[in-house]
Amino acid sequence: MRPAVSIIVPARDEARRLDQTLRALQGLGEIIVVDDCSRDDTAEVARALGATVIARQDRPGKGRALQAGLGEASGEVVAFVDADLGDCAGEIVRLVDTVTSGHCDLAVAKVRTTGRGGLGTVVGLTRWLLRRMGVPPVTNPLSGQRAVTRRALPSLLPLSPGWGAEAAMLVDGHRAGLVIREVPTSMVHRGTGWGWRGITHRAYQCRDILVALAARVRP
Repeated sequence: MRPAVSIIVPARDEARRLDQTLRALQGLGEIIVVDDCSRDDTAEVARALGATVIARQDRPGKGRALQAGLGEASGEVVAFVDADLGDCAGEIVRLVDTVTSGHCDLAVAKVRTTGRGGLGTVVGLTRWLLRRMGVPPVTNPLSGQRAVTRRALPSLLPLSPGWGAEAAMLVDGHRAGLVIREVPTSMVHRGTGWGWRGITHRAYQCRDILVALAARVRP
């Protein structure tokens, strides 16, 4: 029997996509949606589908949103799922099964990007920095789709507050001796495109990653 699972879904202005994502996750465990100061009906959509909703009003950033979700999580396995995945979100079960079977402590999904993504500069820089810090190669170091055992979770806490949370997890987990494994999936991540919103997102993401990893540089 699969241990109890808590699924944390950080969401900001994702009412249009969240419905499909949550329907794909139903039956896999308790679902906790952290509404990160949305201006749309994200919270209402989540409640209508039976999710526990944590409403944040101070725009805490992704890492702090995930941390807030952990405060409500009761499962022996905790999974993180991005709100915009849609129907493919159910594949998080592959990661959950990988950690519950004892193959690793932290599972990271290999995903592909649809739509207009960037040039891979932020991902490439993150890979290079992680290698310099001794972390074994990870294809998708910024993948938000992850599963971790309750036993291993303290090694990753506190989470880095912004968009650097995923990269910081890899450093902290590696240094704590956790077994980290990438899991092939058919999950699709929506590219942010080359509009002003996409460029701004990548700039903030790069900044947060650099801050998170700089805080972990050993003298």
